[in-house]
Amino acid sequence: MRGTREPLPGLVVSVFRGSPRAPEQAFEAITDDEGRFEFFDLVAGDWNVLVEAEGYFPVRSTEKVTAGERTHVRYLVERGAYNPYDVLVEADRPRREVSRTSLHIEQIERIPGTAGDALAVIQNLPGVARPTPFSGDIIVRGAAPEDTRVVVESMSVPIIYHFGSIRSVLPTPILAGIDFYPGNFGPEYGRAIGGIVDVRLKRLSPERIGGVLDVSLLDTSLYVEAPVTDKGAVAVAVRRSYIDYLLDAAVSNSDEVNLINAPRYYDAQLLAQYRPARGHEIRAFSMLSDDEFKLLFSDPGEGDVRLTGNQLLFGVDFHRTFVDYTYTPSERFQNTLRIAGGEDHTRFELAQFEFDVQSLQLQLRDTARFQLRDDVAFTVGLDHISQRLDYRVFLPPPPREGVAADPRLEDAVATEVNDRDVHAFGAFTQLEWTILERLTLYPGLRFDHFTRIDENVLSPRFTARHTLTDQWTLKGGVGLFYQEPPFDETDPVFGNPDADAEGAVHYALGAEYRPEKHLLVDVTAFYKTLFDLIAPSEEIVERDGELVEEQVANSGSGRVYGAELMLRHELSDNFMGWVAYTLMRSERRDRPGDPLRLFSQDQTHILTAVGTYRLPRNWEISARWRLVSGNPDTPIVGAVFNADRDEYDPIFGALNSDRIAPFHQLDVRVDKRWIWPELVFSLYLDIQNIYNRANPEGFQYSFDYTERQKAQGLPIVPILGLRAEY
Repeated sequence: MRGTREPLPGLVVSVFRGSPRAPEQAFEAITDDEGRFEFFDLVAGDWNVLVEAEGYFPVRSTEKVTAGERTHVRYLVERGAYNPYDVLVEADRPRREVSRTSLHIEQIERIPGTAGDALAVIQNLPGVARPTPFSGDIIVRGAAPEDTRVVVESMSVPIIYHFGSIRSVLPTPILAGIDFYPGNFGPEYGRAIGGIVDVRLKRLSPERIGGVLDVSLLDTSLYVEAPVTDKGAVAVAVRRSYIDYLLDAAVSNSDEVNLINAPRYYDAQLLAQYRPARGHEIRAFSMLSDDEFKLLFSDPGEGDVRLTGNQLLFGVDFHRTFVDYTYTPSERFQNTLRIAGGEDHTRFELAQFEFDVQSLQLQLRDTARFQLRDDVAFTVGLDHISQRLDYRVFLPPPPREGVAADPRLEDAVATEVNDRDVHAFGAFTQLEWTILERLTLYPGLRFDHFTRIDENVLSPRFTARHTLTDQWTLKGGVGLFYQEPPFDETDPVFGNPDADAEGAVHYALGAEYRPEKHLLVDVTAFYKTLFDLIAPSEEIVERDGELVEEQVANSGSGRVYGAELMLRHELSDNFMGWVAYTLMRSERRDRPGDPLRLFSQDQTHILTAVGTYRLPRNWEISARWRLVSGNPDTPIVGAVFNADRDEYDPIFGALNSDRIAPFHQLDVRVDKRWIWPELVFSLYLDIQNIYNRANPEGFQYSFDYTERQKAQGLPIVPILGLRAEY
């Protein structure tokens, strides 16, 4: 095929003499699996050749046949449109959850506002709130960011984005897709009371060496894959930003700031796949990521007199290696064993303040599925994570959910831990039972043991799907979910070592309607009760023979309720897109008897419309429009002068009683492809916030808090990129 060099089996090749409508002689051949064809005993002379197939431009040629000689020709057939959706042949997996959105990479890599980054599409799905810019948070159905887990092939990774949310740590070409569960996920997932984002890696099956080179204003990435014998394949990807080079040039003559390491990131991946025999598959995946930013101030006292040093450093780096072995001796049984190991390192320094955390991690996971009968299947599995933790911290206590006051530098405290081993052991099982070919029940159970808090929890879960007709499906579920508190919440200095697991009960009921093969309407109502949430506490308790402030306790509770709508249009008539709308309210209280208040990232309305239209001559245009309610805000209603610190202390109003103005933004992307004999070359322009909306992101106050103005988000941001596929 022109541009990709892929063989095209099953095409009809015609040779004839004379007119195509009334040929004097005519013969046909069909290309084999390698795209080859042959004609024998053609008489000498000129022969017309025609290659014509649906979805491709016809190839017409004239070849001269000489007696006694073999004529070799090669035809590059050009596809009518080089749109990635055309080659999607992977079947959808059976749905076992109330709410799951599965997106293939071919469906999402051209969504505007993502700069071609597949994982950035998560923010466009139902139930996902808009996070603070550059935070990298994923906020699902009113849950705190730490309540949602992001995993790769069910295995844990520490972060998913570089520097908050500039880029994800995994390049698009190495991915197969994303499974998003906003709630009521199955027992195979645990340690989360919010949602799950599971990133699926590509199944390698290249016919020859190929790859993708992507150059944009943010970074350059290279992806190459190749077959290794007829049983295996390997893929390699690398990426490096050059924001640091641009900033170095901008501040090279500055006397106030010395950029030792301007913001930069890089990542690399290696994916290998081998099938030694039928029913056996071995895959290995290794990834590393590194972010770093370091600068020196000439006079840090100008920023704050309490700073005694002149350095600012931020860095995050990690590496992971996965190995999995899948054994499928028959359609009745499959077992997948996965082992992953790696090291994480996060560090932050500002003058005398520091945060340095290192951990070694090993994860073992095994899942076995038994198809007992055509209507009954049974899954059982183990999931164990082991960590060795070292950290050193000297910082003010971190801000707590719902606490209006900001931490003060003079309140900094120190803590240190060396070679601390913690484990999280999980076991799960699920039954899949289809009744009368229409109703499928999924009862499941998960057990977790957390050594850090020395607690055992049991999580029963149940979902059901009833296919009323070929167009209508009803679904519902209920389940219990637990997670450990974050590490700082159980630290004896910053938190409470006696804290317990946080919990939630998820309820969901919905329906799916598919009026046409390419149309899906999905409506889900949900309700969550939250209990044993970590909340601030000023109680005095006895710990190790001393009376100390409790800091935090499992005194919080809450509820989240709402409905989600997903109207999805698969590629048909050159159009693909969806509309996602969430109506939601999330409330919590910090202590029994307190009135319910809004969660700090509650967003009542979340509307996202995404559309991609395929134009002739390999042009493509995409658009995304978002409208989101602003986050709650605690207003400052006055101030008191503090003579000891020579500054004003704010007086806060009612907690989360104000709200930031709504956010709305239009992003547009245009792609153009050129098909060359050995190469597909693309140029894309991704423009975020095309009408330059001054979206408010919060409020800024004057030094004495008498004046307030809106803090505005990013203006219009154009990103130009080049892409070459070989």
